[in-house]
Amino acid sequence: ALEDVETAAKEAQHKVSEARREINAKLQGARTYSAETRKNAISEFSALQQKLTDAQKKLNPLKSFKAELNQKIQVRSALKEIAAKLESAEVEVEKATMMTGSVDRQMTEDEVASTLEVLQPGPACEPAPANL
Repeated sequence: ALEDVETAAKEAQHKVSEARREINAKLQGARTYSAETRKNAISEFSALQQKLTDAQKKLNPLKSFKAELNQKIQVRSALKEIAAKLESAEVEVEKATMMTGSVDRQMTEDEVASTLEVLQPGPACEPAPANL
């Protein structure tokens, strides 16, 4: 299905290019018309060129649809992975907060050592994927 979208986009691109060439040729031919006829022809052909430009703008994203979709899937997967790591880190922070007790007093060396033992870096502390 993804290949069909890109194939259809390439075919449409070919037809847009063909139509643009034909309009340009007719526009050149219109320059030999009398003044009023030339003015009307140029106006009409310019309007057609604008419609082709608008069609081209809609067509461009579809030409690389599959690659962009795959990239979006990879980004979504990486975001899920990062969210899971953040959730795990939040749990570790909550543990540390609970172990330290009150924030109003200074921790003893034994409490600091005990907290550090429990909070050894786990999988949540691994670096995030660099391909984002």
